[in-house]
Amino acid sequence: MALRADFPLTSEQLLRHMLGSRDAVTIIRGAAGTGKTTLEQEIGEALAEAGVPVAALAQSTGAVEELRDGAGFANAATIARFFKDTRMQDSVKGGVVLVDEASLVGTRDMLRLFEIVRDQEARIVLVGDKRQHRSVSAGEPLKLLEERAGLPVAEVTEIIRQEGDYLKAARALSDGNTAEGFAELDRLGWIKEIPHAGRYVVLAQGYLSAILEKDKKGQNKTALVVSPTHAEGGRITKFIRDALKADGKLGEERTLATWVPAQLTDAQKTDAANFEPGDLLQFHQNAPGHKNGSRLVVAEGARLPLPFAERFEVYRPAQLALAAGDRLRITSNGKTKDGKHRLANGALFTVQGFTPQGDPIIDRGWVIAKDFGHIA
Repeated sequence: MALRADFPLTSEQLLRHMLGSRDAVTIIRGAAGTGKTTLEQEIGEALAEAGVPVAALAQSTGAVEELRDGAGFANAATIARFFKDTRMQDSVKGGVVLVDEASLVGTRDMLRLFEIVRDQEARIVLVGDKRQHRSVSAGEPLKLLEERAGLPVAEVTEIIRQEGDYLKAARALSDGNTAEGFAELDRLGWIKEIPHAGRYVVLAQGYLSAILEKDKKGQNKTALVVSPTHAEGGRITKFIRDALKADGKLGEERTLATWVPAQLTDAQKTDAANFEPGDLLQFHQNAPGHKNGSRLVVAEGARLPLPFAERFEVYRPAQLALAAGDRLRITSNGKTKDGKHRLANGALFTVQGFTPQGDPIIDRGWVIAKDFGHIA
């Protein structure tokens, strides 16, 4: 089936196109609410039925969990793990590498993926939408492939998640008609403009009200709070936690030392002037004198491994108040205190309490060492 760019297809047509294509690179664009996860599941089942090996990858831990739990790819993994795991790379020989949320992949990672796929004589299927999330690292290769390389894009456009008037707003936003989409949401009464002085209080009350509501299955709903800056996010979190405390939903509280990403680029990490005493260097690759996973706390006048800046990340010390009942987010890969369970970057847990030594106890009885630090 010959396609021009942005050719709209039904899910069935798109599945046939993907399975019948001989292209080394295939792009599938699925706007929010179009049933992309179900489509990925169908792709996985069809490839398995045909005996074609497949590796399902994503940049974020949340997307990997969706690939596992929603789309049925039991061995789904992050792109970072795929790069390190040569056995996983070898397992896709002559098969398909499916990349979810491909718009999050930067230029360097995309190039490395292409090189691995070429070496394994495999194909790569990029699932994503350049109009949604963008890569944190440099470059927008998905956009370049679409707009500059002229790679055909198969697109699923039918939105099935939303209904009624909400569907109108979702469709407008999906098509890039932001003003029209917001106007429809405003007409539905779902946009509220609040004076600066009282907005945090109203937001906290709205959050509490939302999480007490029940969905169609009788389970408590979840609520998402988005802030444009970390500083404002911290203030909003304090208001919500104060409201949760007043409502008796938070228990025993401890203050833990944590590490906050300094967000330094590789170039910035080669300049000693960008480091402060007390900063943490955590290595994600071996370097002379330092093993993968080791830590180095910066001391005044210490000699730093600046020539190996691409092999470590930099963190700044901070304090975090944590209570039983809080939702906790892992901010860097690690393991539980006993070393038996993996803590994936981005994973969410609920704090159940603390050990006598002050270590947080989370879901399933797992214990996180109080000096782990990579939590928010």
